[in-house]
Amino acid sequence: MGKRIMTPRELLLVEVERWCGDHACNARTRLSLTKAEARAYTGFECSRCERRNEDALTERDIPEWWGELKAAPPEGLADEEGEGGESF
Repeated sequence: MGKRIMTPRELLLVEVERWCGDHACNARTRLSLTKAEARAYTGFECSRCERRNEDALTERDIPEWWGELKAAPPEGLADEEGEGGESF
């Protein structure tokens, strides 16, 4: 009998769009996050200029999962009025 290779899979939770904070760039970046990544999310790197943009997810980004993620909040979640990058 052959050996089996097991690869753990994580379900994607959400896909969000963000825009670079550098007004000269303003490039759109799409992010696909798992639950673990959403909990730890603190920002993104622009896909065009590679600038680091500090950011936080809000309830508007992940309304279906907000309660579950907020129950054990690390630094990556913000209140609706909290700081965060431009979202759409």
